[in-house]
Amino acid sequence: MRLSIQCLAVAMAGLLCGCAATVTFVDRNNGQEYAGKTVGGTGRAHGRLSAVIEGSTYTGQWIYSAMGGAYSLGTGIAFAHGATAVGTGSAVAVSAQGNGLIDMRDEAGQFIRCVFSFNGFSNTGIGECQRNDGRLYDLRITR
Repeated sequence: MRLSIQCLAVAMAGLLCGCAATVTFVDRNNGQEYAGKTVGGTGRAHGRLSAVIEGSTYTGQWIYSAMGGAYSLGTGIAFAHGATAVGTGSAVAVSAQGNGLIDMRDEAGQFIRCVFSFNGFSNTGIGECQRNDGRLYDLRITR
């Protein structure tokens, strides 16, 4: 029992710290894939990232804004073998989805702007990016 509590504590600490995310940029012209990563954890709603695209290192900021959430309150009655039970329950749901923005620049002055949506339950996101010269990329995010 003691070991399972320790394992649970370690697992929860891992969830709360927010691991780094991997970002993949897919060139819409030729399908070439380029990799990037957030710097540090993603436990906060913003941070830094870097990616190497077409031989240039881009660095910048990302921000994520969770949306939604819910609260519900319910009352129920159950009958079993002649007995009646009455109870109430409540639930709070945190947001599992939201929108984000990435702004990155390389040393030569090229600029990439991305918009994305992210689902916190599946730890995945998708979006699209445009470089200042008009080049388009699909964006995949996994955490």
